[in-house]
Amino acid sequence: MRISVLSFVTGAAVGYVLGAKAGRERYEQLVRVGHVTAATAGVAYSAARSATDALQSLIDRIQAAREEDAERDRLNREMEAALIAADAPSNGRARAL
Repeated sequence: MRISVLSFVTGAAVGYVLGAKAGRERYEQLVRVGHVTAATAGVAYSAARSATDALQSLIDRIQAAREEDAERDRLNREMEAALIAADAPSNGRARAL
């Protein structure tokens, strides 16, 4: 019984080491292929174009949000002015708050 447990542990350790080495080599191979592919002019252009498009989309959304905020602020000021005007006494003097 003791020998079979020792054999199993030894086999598992050897399998782990060999598997880790094979896995690391495959990983490094994939990384090299990725670097070569990314260095290709077409891929680099596509990536840059996608990044530019995404950035322009973000800029457009920010500008639209700023315009909405400005319009909301303008409407709030108009509403405040209308409420103050409606609250003012008829003799032309503003009431103290």
